[in-house]
Amino acid sequence: MKNRYIIVFAWLLLWLPGCFAPVIERPDDPFEKKEPVPIVLDFDYRESNSASGYVQFLNLSQGFQSWSWDFGFTYSSGQRATSQDARPYVFFPANGEYLVVLEGLDVNNALHRIHKYIVIKNR
Repeated sequence: MKNRYIIVFAWLLLWLPGCFAPVIERPDDPFEKKEPVPIVLDFDYRESNSASGYVQFLNLSQGFQSWSWDFGFTYSSGQRATSQDARPYVFFPANGEYLVVLEGLDVNNALHRIHKYIVIKNR
């Protein structure tokens, strides 16, 4: 009788783990409509109060994977003032109005462009 209980117990130990199948998470439903990613290309800026000529650009864009900035002037070396950073800091050489262009490559690989005139007066 004792052997019979041991055999039944051993059989239960082997059989029970198979009853509890692992939970397999389903991948996203390919037919489910997903919310579109908002595509917004915009920026703002602020001049430094402590270091004249320095400007921080605030990238307000959504839905973009990369950016390219042109700050509207050329350095004395002849190189155009540009950046690939999302939120660049830039030193402007003189007071005045500058045309800043921001280009962005969105998540759908489409190129967008926005430009704004900014006024530097803290030099």
